[in-house]
Amino acid sequence: MTEWSANDLSPLIEDLESEDAFARLDAIERLEGITRRTFGFRFNDPAPMRDGAVRRWREWVEGIENDRRQDEQLMTAVQLSGGAFDLGALKKAIQEIPTDKIQGYLNALILKMKGQPSRCEACHVRPGTVKVTEIQAGGPQTVHLCDSCARERGDILL
Repeated sequence: MTEWSANDLSPLIEDLESEDAFARLDAIERLEGITRRTFGFRFNDPAPMRDGAVRRWREWVEGIENDRRQDEQLMTAVQLSGGAFDLGALKKAIQEIPTDKIQGYLNALILKMKGQPSRCEACHVRPGTVKVTEIQAGGPQTVHLCDSCARERGDILL
């Protein structure tokens, strides 16, 4: 994640449209120093040629901010959910994930945040939501299983 926001870059992008060539030069040098990008902007090009680069700057910053908002929405949803999700609200936050994969993705993320393995150690398909500790000759052995595999082994009676 970047250390700057659209609010940091917006004044510099505005300066790219300045009538003062030195202001434009200063703005593009500062933007390039922060982002390592120019989008083809040259401070001494005629205004019509600069306009395209300024538009690309604005679109890029808007895209970065949209990605940041989606990440923040997802993290907030995960932190506040306690494991139950409003899929309608989350679809907006994670649009690039296919709808049928969202719940599995979020379940795996919650398990990871809790420090548990993300998959059942028996079937390697479902989330490992059941922690089973067995006492053996070599000491305690812990495995993480899904509900189905734990039932099959007899670790869950219901």
